[in-house]
Amino acid sequence: MYKSFLALVLTVAAAQPVPAQSISYSTDKGLRLRYHERTDSFLRITARQETFEQSGLHDATIAISFVAPDTAHASNESLLIRDASAEGVTEPDTSPVIGEPFVLYFPNDGQVETLSTPSFPSSFEQVTNLSFQFEDFFVKLPDDVLVIGTTWSDADVSGSIDDMRVETNSTFEVVGDTTLYGHEALVINYRSNLSYASEGEGPSPGITVIFSSEGVETGRFYFAPEPGIFVGRDRRAELNGEFEYVGAAQPIVMTQKRTYESTIKLLK
Repeated sequence: MYKSFLALVLTVAAAQPVPAQSISYSTDKGLRLRYHERTDSFLRITARQETFEQSGLHDATIAISFVAPDTAHASNESLLIRDASAEGVTEPDTSPVIGEPFVLYFPNDGQVETLSTPSFPSSFEQVTNLSFQFEDFFVKLPDDVLVIGTTWSDADVSGSIDDMRVETNSTFEVVGDTTLYGHEALVINYRSNLSYASEGEGPSPGITVIFSSEGVETGRFYFAPEPGIFVGRDRRAELNGEFEYVGAAQPIVMTQKRTYESTIKLLK
């Protein structure tokens, strides 16, 4: 009788669910990951019934190596950056930065900060600014359990890119799980409200250029709780804004529309 009762107790105990635990990034020294990132962008600026259009491409294979529990080196193994417009195609030589490291502060929640970057050729300035390439590369995890149905929000109102104030307000939801690139991964949908603003000197004395733009970015992250790695991301966005030239003899307002689509995939 006692043995039967003990067996019943053990059976019930074994059937109890394991408590859910918060998850985090694996940042063990020696861990090395490789990703492929591609971003296609489109820009249209309209002023006085004249329109300027430009398309862009950023295609890179990236290696990330952890050199300390909270520090990683990221480098481009291959890199293509290109802008194309009616005026021609700009595609600078990227060989000077191949293999050159970005030094990243990489805590377990994935809120990555760039500590230093390679020295970029001046030719890059015509196409892109890679200094902030990893600021929004990874998904920042909440200090909470992640199961299907978990939601959280995050806000950043202090970001600055090229003296431009950037405000981001995002919401996240774990909507499912899947097997991706050989890993069991959580599927995390997100939506970000974006706002950009800047003010600076214009092309002539006494003229101030005020820029503002707002839009929405939506997408999906994939995160593998075991072994704690970022597996991939898809995202797309549309932003609308304007440039206003204040102080000119005749007020000038130019409208801007910018869209982009981006993917990141873990490589084996």
